[in-house]
Amino acid sequence: MAGPSTSRALTEVEQVTALNEVLDDETLSNCSSDDESASDYDYTQLVPPAAKPAASIAEIQGAHIIRLHQLDVKLENTLQEIEEIRRKNRSLEEQLLGARAGCEAGMRDAVRKQHKDAGCLVLGDSVIRNMESERVRVQCFPGNRTEQLQRVMGNQELESPDTVVFHVGTNDIRRSANLDYVMEDAYDLVNKAKTNFPKSKLVLSGVLRRRDVSWRRIGAINSRYDWIAKTLGVTFVDLNSWVEDWDFGRDGLHMNRSGTRRLSQLYSRVCGFSGGGQKSKE
Repeated sequence: MAGPSTSRALTEVEQVTALNEVLDDETLSNCSSDDESASDYDYTQLVPPAAKPAASIAEIQGAHIIRLHQLDVKLENTLQEIEEIRRKNRSLEEQLLGARAGCEAGMRDAVRKQHKDAGCLVLGDSVIRNMESERVRVQCFPGNRTEQLQRVMGNQELESPDTVVFHVGTNDIRRSANLDYVMEDAYDLVNKAKTNFPKSKLVLSGVLRRRDVSWRRIGAINSRYDWIAKTLGVTFVDLNSWVEDWDFGRDGLHMNRSGTRRLSQLYSRVCGFSGGGQKSKE
């Protein structure tokens, strides 16, 4: 017969055994639950989404056709704009030509008006500005070259004055490297003047010295002018022997008041008038 201590030990063993069985049952139950949860998980969420299907060939061709149409429309609009610009340019060119023709016609009319009642007409560039006197009419064309003055003389219909003086070369001598070209233009000018003014005495005025051109070059062109005058039977006048250095303005090209007065007196003498504009006695 077991004692109290033995019974107590058995009882503790039985409790431990029963506790272990309970723990084993809970463990099995949890594993079973995990297995069921795993079986219910949606593994499709781990699969990446399917890529967007590529555009079909028909869709690509359609997009290209639309793009080509847009480009055609832009090209057509651009061509129309270019044609409009060309039309405007042609119109502007016609207006420019008309204005230029009108300007030259106005220059010719001015020449006719100036020399209608004048005994002496002086034609040239801006150097001869303000040299007019009672019987001497001066018509200057600033910036004009010799060949341009030929066009101004075109289609003269009025009677020729007694004397016509040409002062040219100021604007040619710097722009033309070869003085023979300047000489050729001056020759053509005087030759044409003999036809336009058949009853007039013609005078070719030499080129005045200027600060920005060497004396040697001035002398060379005036020697050519002298040859033209002798060849064509007209008068040549070298102005440089008549003016002093102080007769020039600040630019070293145009005349100041004293220079203008001096040249006006010279042209009056060349035209056969006294200083007061009266015809001198032969």
